[in-house]
Amino acid sequence: MKKIRHYAWFGDTFTLAASTLKYARIVHRARSAGLRRKRRSMNSPSDWVTLVASIGIISLAVFQMLLAAGLPYGAAAFGGTNTVLPSRLRLASAISAVLFWVALYVALAEGGLFGASGRSTFVRITVWIFVAIFGLSGIANIASRSRWERNLMAPVALVLATCFAVLALVQ
Repeated sequence: MKKIRHYAWFGDTFTLAASTLKYARIVHRARSAGLRRKRRSMNSPSDWVTLVASIGIISLAVFQMLLAAGLPYGAAAFGGTNTVLPSRLRLASAISAVLFWVALYVALAEGGLFGASGRSTFVRITVWIFVAIFGLSGIANIASRSRWERNLMAPVALVLATCFAVLALVQ
């Protein structure tokens, strides 16, 4: 049975369970002894490259999910011929969104910020696959008739290809 203690603070009364007090004491002792939780800081260039890649990948994944949901952003995808994508292209957008989430995991893992370390064979091979995918996507977007694909999607794809190449070579 837990002990309940009542406290008054500026006229307000509140109760704390004994386990909460025990945790508070442990934290207080650790802080007074100079122990702190170590926070990961963004020190290396590969951390910043991972951050840039993650922001780009999340943006593209959300964009593809919006396209798959039927929002009228089709001018910036699949050649720009359809404002609202037909069902087959919506399915392709959904598959692209899943691939972007996989790319996010691979980028974070290769950067050492999440999941399997960069020493994993799956991660090392998949990084190079995404370098090729994003590079080819950038070239295809440069050749597109869509103004949005040429001016927005091509640079994003080439930046992502560069980020993945840097991650593959630095680690």
